[in-house]
Amino acid sequence: MTITLVDKKIIPRVAYFCSNESLGSIVDGMNPQPTDKILAICGSGDQPLALLEGGCMVTAVDTNPAQIELAKRKALLLRNGDYDKFLELGIAEELRAGRGDSRSWLYHERVKSYFSDRLRLDRIRDNLGRLVFKEADIFETENDANKVYLSNALPYCKPDEEVM
Repeated sequence: MTITLVDKKIIPRVAYFCSNESLGSIVDGMNPQPTDKILAICGSGDQPLALLEGGCMVTAVDTNPAQIELAKRKALLLRNGDYDKFLELGIAEELRAGRGDSRSWLYHERVKSYFSDRLRLDRIRDNLGRLVFKEADIFETENDANKVYLSNALPYCKPDEEVM
């Protein structure tokens, strides 16, 4: 089955093609366990996918449907065992959109390095059935999560809201 990397119509609407955070630090800090239910900002999908390695349930939420589509595309590449395309997804699209710069390369290489371990990708792939995507506001999402990861969520808060 041939999978196009990303539908060209969504590229202009994607805000994050790859994580700008340390996936290893996120996973270490969240310490996902098989009994955990984690609610996470979807973004590029890198964080929710990395969290899956621990065997937990992950609900990836984003208000931007393009981010959900990008993350679903990444999950599909993993499900089909197309690890090479998975590792390359993002940077080419970002450059074609005219938004790539040296930081983009740095972020992409850091994410690629984290996911370059084939055994890690196998573990994530084995847990893809424990991943749910939702187009919604994470602050208004009903859930039974015992852990929440709020990557880059501050910009979505209204000025008069208090963030804990």
